[in-house]
Amino acid sequence: MTYAEAAAWLDGRANLERKMDPAAWTSIKLERVERLCQLLGDPQRGGRVVHIAGSKGKGSVAAMVESVLRAAGLRTGLYTSPDLTSRRERIQVDGQPISETDFARIVAQRLQTAAAAYEAEGWGDELSYFDLLTALGFCWFAEQQVAWPVIEVGLGGRLDATNVVAPAVCAITTLCLEHTQFLGDTLALIAGEKAGIIKPGVPVVSAPQQPEAAAVLARVAAERGAPLLAAEGVRAVPGGEFVELADGRVGQRLAVEWAGGEVEVTLPLLGAHQIINAAVARTVLAQTGVVTRGTLAAGLAKVRWPGRLQVVARRPWVVLDGAHTPDSAARLREALALFPHRRLWLVLGSARDKNTAGLCAELAPGAAAVFVTGVPGNQRAMRAADLAEVARPHAREVIVADDPAHALRSAVARADADDLVCVTGSLYLVGAILAEG
Repeated sequence: MTYAEAAAWLDGRANLERKMDPAAWTSIKLERVERLCQLLGDPQRGGRVVHIAGSKGKGSVAAMVESVLRAAGLRTGLYTSPDLTSRRERIQVDGQPISETDFARIVAQRLQTAAAAYEAEGWGDELSYFDLLTALGFCWFAEQQVAWPVIEVGLGGRLDATNVVAPAVCAITTLCLEHTQFLGDTLALIAGEKAGIIKPGVPVVSAPQQPEAAAVLARVAAERGAPLLAAEGVRAVPGGEFVELADGRVGQRLAVEWAGGEVEVTLPLLGAHQIINAAVARTVLAQTGVVTRGTLAAGLAKVRWPGRLQVVARRPWVVLDGAHTPDSAARLREALALFPHRRLWLVLGSARDKNTAGLCAELAPGAAAVFVTGVPGNQRAMRAADLAEVARPHAREVIVADDPAHALRSAVARADADDLVCVTGSLYLVGAILAEG
């Protein structure tokens, strides 16, 4: 089997990422993933798992935790979603994505066999794309004898395919209203879904939450005898909010409490929200017992998390960020203010199931113009013409572009050398730009 054939086999399965179908969500049963893993020999039981859920920042926290554990000399796995340019980037060992050869081999030799056995048992529920890709990640981590798999939840927590792990420590990042058609339309309901990853007796670290969400997390943790730990121990270093790094990236300087003192670190991720995420990562890492001051600083300095305030060009600045909710857009707006620039030009895409009006309200008023575009091949993407109608009440000028590359070229052409062009609104839009090179 080739990699393309393996990818096509997976793509034939139901995929909530591509088509947000509430009916498909209601049919999800965690038991089907548990049975699939049993048929594969329970590969998810290897290593000491860090399991991370949340509405915002869970990927950043996962990247930080993995980078520090790797800097400590440990064999790490990282499982994240969605992908930007290749599905292989979701499954990494020691910072390297699974190869096409190994991806195809595991599909052919293990997943297809297990899926056929599962279906022969007459369960009636079809295994989804995410079910199978998650199991593939578990198989690869087990084969590679990963000591610390860091696993990011895909959607929610309680019913997520990743929730078959037996973690050593859990984390729940900042919660907000998101995916309400699946998770519920209140913070309490969403917190209940995220709290589904909390396991009896397993420490769970929480970012600061709104009272409604905090109360739910506290109740579930108490019911399950899980120590609930507040994320803490990280503060901004005055004057260190925006640092240009030697490798062309930008970041910030933070002071992190560790081993009875503080260590100053340079984090190559911008924004006050990343201070909160770093506090979650720091508190998770404190539970592992395997990290020193030196490896903490070294690991945080080496974090790479593409598509989040990622600088891809200068003069003008070109920045890619996957902010796709009003809350994340507000944090993006605050972070963009740190860049030395005169005018902002916005390249915007969005999914049809997102609060696009709220996104535009946060970002469009500060832009000289908004270039709206769709994402070719993505069923969830809003058409550029529809997005333009949503953006116009909030923007000085709206320009409709045929595709992401055209939108970016047009924005850069309008910008001066001391301006800033930001591509945002969807990780799929960011991925399309990165794929163009």
